[in-house]
Amino acid sequence: MPANSRNQSIDLVKIIAMIMVVRMHIGLAHNLPSYELSRFVHGILCPAVPLFFMVSGYLMQCRMPDYRYIWGKIGRILKFVYIVIPISCVLTGIVVHHPRPYSLVTWIIGGGNMWQFWYFAAIIIVYALAPYICKMVASSKSHIYIAIMFLICAVVTIVNVYLGFEQTYVRQTFRLYYWIFYFMLGAYIKQNGHSEHINWLWVLSMMCAAVVFITPSLTSLFDNLYGSIVCAAYAYCILCACLNTPVHDSKLISNLSSLFLPVYTLHPVAIKILANQCALNTPPRIRNAIILLTSFEFYNDSVLVNNENTIRK
Repeated sequence: MPANSRNQSIDLVKIIAMIMVVRMHIGLAHNLPSYELSRFVHGILCPAVPLFFMVSGYLMQCRMPDYRYIWGKIGRILKFVYIVIPISCVLTGIVVHHPRPYSLVTWIIGGGNMWQFWYFAAIIIVYALAPYICKMVASSKSHIYIAIMFLICAVVTIVNVYLGFEQTYVRQTFRLYYWIFYFMLGAYIKQNGHSEHINWLWVLSMMCAAVVFITPSLTSLFDNLYGSIVCAAYAYCILCACLNTPVHDSKLISNLSSLFLPVYTLHPVAIKILANQCALNTPPRIRNAIILLTSFEFYNDSVLVNNENTIRK
């Protein structure tokens, strides 16, 4: 592939991850899905966030970045955040008479108007470490570093299953063992190549494995299972399958990939508005059909439609 050519296989990964994240936030309306169908769906969605960090690692390893490049990327993220959040505070003040100025700080830990921006805080921290991570991945001991990081993630996951450790003590932003591991995994794939034998049948098999092994462990949000070998293998297979899928000059892929920032920024607001409208205006039979087909739990009449925590994790 020419150096100036955009890798649309990576764009395809971003699109899949974006769809998974949106569906995940729809289904988390009740914190833990109460319908078995939705529990099934949530097992399928487990690699959504890890895929974003893998893509970042894959792309970053192409550059072997220095800090001049890193500070530029971090600066652009902060510029975007501090344009969007003040606007959201003004709009919230107009609509509900509560501007929530604390959102200017609490986004870092997943709070305030733009709680989903915790991802930007986490990726900023990972980017700050990226020059060191990329050098580690490029070294002859990269497989050892990857194994150590996965072992740490696996131990944390086991503790989560039995004690619910992360949900009580660690905000998503600071679960850096996961984010660094997946960033390293993406960088490792770029550095050492990927399996050319992994196709979408492998992805389907891992999807089934996630349903079998991840779904029964859903005692809370599934983000405490990112360190499981099933989730890691599932994310790896998706990335490899996309890289093995020939995509050339597709305007559809390019346009969908470019929607990441607006979709990630606005989808919680859109979900809440649609949920409220459907809860208020949708006839019961249609609402029940929507629940059956999509497991959108927030259509249930028992939901308080004005509860601002409806879709917040």
